[in-house]
Order: sequence, then C-alpha cells, then structure tokens
Amino acid sequence: MTTSAEIRSTLRDDALRYRLFADAGTEGIIVHDGGTICDANENMAAMTGYAVSELIGMDGADLVMPADREGMIDHIRSGPELPYEVTVIRKDGSAFPAVMRSRVIQLGGAVFHAVAVLDIGERAQAEEMRRQSQAIMEMSVPVIQIWQGIVLLPLIGVIDTVRAQQMIERLLEAIVESEARVAILDVTGVPVIDTSVARHLLKTVDAAKMLGAEVIITGFSPEAAQTLTQLGVGFGTLKTRGLLRAGMAEAFRIVGQHLC
Repeated sequence: MTTSAEIRSTLRDDALRYRLFADAGTEGIIVHDGGTICDANENMAAMTGYAVSELIGMDGADLVMPADREGMIDHIRSGPELPYEVTVIRKDGSAFPAVMRSRVIQLGGAVFHAVAVLDIGERAQAEEMRRQSQAIMEMSVPVIQIWQGIVLLPLIGVIDTVRAQQMIERLLEAIVESEARVAILDVTGVPVIDTSVARHLLKTVDAAKMLGAEVIITGFSPEAAQTLTQLGVGFGTLKTRGLLRAGMAEAFRIVGQHLC
C-alpha cells in the first residue's frame, strides 16, 4: 500500500503538485485517500489555522461541520468536479462557509482525491450587505396604495441614478400588483430638483403610462418650478399640483371618487 510519505514524494516530484498547489491562487488544497489527508498546501493551513504537518494524517471529514460530513463524502465519492458548499471548522473552533471542488487523481497506482477549498465568507458578507442595502432602498422608496386604483410614492432625500432606477421598479411593481389607474409622485421631500431629477421623473412617468397609469406629480416648490423653467425643462401635458392634497383630490376625481 502506498504510504503518505510516498504520496508526498510523488506529489513533490510530479508536475501535478505544481498545478494543484503552487497554482491554487487563494484556494486551499488537500489530497486524501478517501479519508486521511496525505498532503495540503499553505493556503489550506492559513484558512484552518493548522500547520501543514498537522493537517497530514487528519481525517478530512473532521475539517467540516458534522451536519455537512455525510453529504460531502457522498459528493466527493461520486466523482464530479461540481462545487459543494460546506462549513469548515478552524483549529480554534471558529468556522467559515466554503465551496469545495473534488477531482480524482491517480498516484502510485492508487486513487486519491484532490479537494480545492474556497473561503466564501467575504462573499457571503458582501451578499448580506447587498440584501440589507436592498431592504433599506425599498424602505426609502415606499409605495402606498391609498385607495382602490390609486398608489402614492412619496420621495424623500436625494435622487441619484441608482435610487431613480429603484423608484421606477418599485412604482411599476405596485401599479401592476394593485392595477392602479393613477400614481401620485410627491417630491415635497426632495431637497434639490434639477435637470437630472427632472429626467428621472419623466422616465418614471413614461414607464407608468406604458402600464396604463396616469401620473400626478405633487410638491414642486415655487423655487423648483422657476429653476426648471429657467433650465428649459418642460413637463408638457403632465399633471402637476403644488400640494399633495390637491394631487390626491385629482386622483380621486380620475377614479370617480370625491375627496372631502
């Protein structure tokens, strides 16, 4: 039977070791015989907190959470190089999410598994931050159904390109879900309304119209109206009202109701 020392010697002398270990990038690599680790690279040692010498001789399954072990072993034994997500346990007992890929190699007349391990902890944190950011964005662009067929989008704060796209998406979703005939965009809480903001509003209006909803923009201050006029930004035949109450009254009139 081929010993671990012989395997390590073969790996060192073979070009395969260079491909597996030196060219691994940020991935940790272990080579095992179906259970016992025969070799590992420095990346794997850095990830887990073990020295390479400590990893050698360990059962590879001991590096992952117990709940993941059976599935990981079955996946590795099945042979394909498809990625498999596990939670890896460090020497100090802490853990991190990782993706493993296994491939079968033949050395010294025996079959072994080379496993590449990629720490996805930072990616998971980035994804969580993205989800939190998305949630905050949705909270900052709340669409309210105030009556059958009427939705209200009160805008507060600076409207940049990203937020404008979010604004359009949220409004269109609300129009479809509620089958709204009228959408009110209230810009009272927008501190600066310049040509860029005006373009975003016009795009929103055009998109809503394509879904059959009439748009009323409320909350333009006299200063904003004057500025947009001086800049040559015209809202043409769009319905605009100075106050939200006036816009709501118009919306109710369109749907055949009366606001007292």
